[in-house]
Amino acid sequence: MFDPEGAIWEAETLIDLPRIGYRIAEPLRTRDGQWVHEGWTASRFVEGFCPKGTHLAERLDASRRLHQDLAGQEYPAYFDDATDPWDRADRVAFGFMPWEADPRIAGCLARLQILQGVLEADWQVIHGDLAGNYLLLEGQPPAIIDFTPKWSPKGFGEAVMGVDVFLWEGIPWETVTGLLTPEERHLLPLAATRRLLEVDTRHRMLNLPDSVFGQVEAYERLAEELRLSV
Repeated sequence: MFDPEGAIWEAETLIDLPRIGYRIAEPLRTRDGQWVHEGWTASRFVEGFCPKGTHLAERLDASRRLHQDLAGQEYPAYFDDATDPWDRADRVAFGFMPWEADPRIAGCLARLQILQGVLEADWQVIHGDLAGNYLLLEGQPPAIIDFTPKWSPKGFGEAVMGVDVFLWEGIPWETVTGLLTPEERHLLPLAATRRLLEVDTRHRMLNLPDSVFGQVEAYERLAEELRLSV
């Protein structure tokens, strides 16, 4: 559901970013200076190709620069009103609300939770869905698009991306872990927990077919990689 308050906050946040080492789809105002018009927003076209399975180092560098620029943002009040499946998965993963997991994910979920260490990172606004949202163009820094703001531990966005590129882009585990910082690697079990919970929350709240649980096998493999890495 479109959220005007969130759309305005996102536009005002993105337009003020320094954008050194990364590009964004710059938000555009209407002729009378508004960010939202009849439930729509606009941004400039961003040129480039999606680097699926490649350029992980460049993508991570761009995301860290973005998150450094977002670190001073205060917690957005409208976050409290979010009730979508992705927000629900966040809250459950971080221990902020209970959730009775579907038996089809329960075993894998328990294994991932056992691997989680103490959470000591500072919290900040991050882009919570980075992996498929880059555009590369020769001679230009990576563009980060489809801003998905979340309030999460520092480094969590990169950890989620590490999980995603390993599971769905075929980037080797050793490459992923070798390019993440120790802080980001520490958050990998929590990131995997968050993504696995999304399978359950999306299935239950969006009435997705049972076939979505076919992803659990991939998370089982990831849990084993994490167990051997810890």
